[in-house]
Amino acid sequence: MSTAVRPRVTARLCAALAAAAVCATVAGCADAVSGTARVDASDVGAYRAAVSSAAAASAEKERTDADYAVCSTSTTAAGQMLSAYNTFVTALNRTQDYGALAGKDLAAATALDRGVGTIRGALRPTNSEAVRAAASTLADRSGVLAGVVRAKGRGELNAASGGFLQARDGLLATCRPFSAGATVAPSGSPAPSTSGTAPR
Repeated sequence: MSTAVRPRVTARLCAALAAAAVCATVAGCADAVSGTARVDASDVGAYRAAVSSAAAASAEKERTDADYAVCSTSTTAAGQMLSAYNTFVTALNRTQDYGALAGKDLAAATALDRGVGTIRGALRPTNSEAVRAAASTLADRSGVLAGVVRAKGRGELNAASGGFLQARDGLLATCRPFSAGATVAPSGSPAPSTSGTAPR
C-alpha cells in the first residue's frame, strides 16, 4: 500500500512546484507598492518657483545681451557719423559755400543715413525701453541732420547738429553700463558753422 500512496504525494508536490514556477516566471511574485498617486502641494510650488526664476534669469540675460549689442553698434555708428559731419562742417566753415565742398556734404549726409540704418537694424524686441528709446532718438535726430545737410541748410544746420549731439549724449549716458569694449563716439561737438556770412 505504501507504494500506491507515494505517487500521489509526488504528484501533489510537482503541482505545487509547477505553480511556484509559473508565479516566478509570469508575475515575478513582486511585492505591492505602498503609497498614493497624489503630488505634494509644497513640491509643486517649489517646482513652479524654480521654473519661474529660471525663466526670469533667461529673459534678463537676453535683454542684457540685446542692450549691449545695440549700445555697441550705436555708439560706434555715432562716432562714424560725427567724424563725417565734422569733416563736412570744417570745410563749410572754411569755404562758406556748399558748391566748393567737393562732395563732403554728400559724404556726411550718406554717413548719417547709413548710421540711421545701422542703429535701427540693431534694435530687437528684447531691448529695454531705456536703450530702445535712446537709440531711436539718436536715429531720428541723425536723420534730421542728414536731411538738412542734403538740403544745403543754412540756419537750420546748427539746430539740427545740436539735436544730434543731445541724442548722442543721451545714448552714451544710457549705454554706460554696456559700453565696455565699444567704440565710443568722440566727446567733442560738431564744429558750428561760422556766424555772420551764411553758408551757401
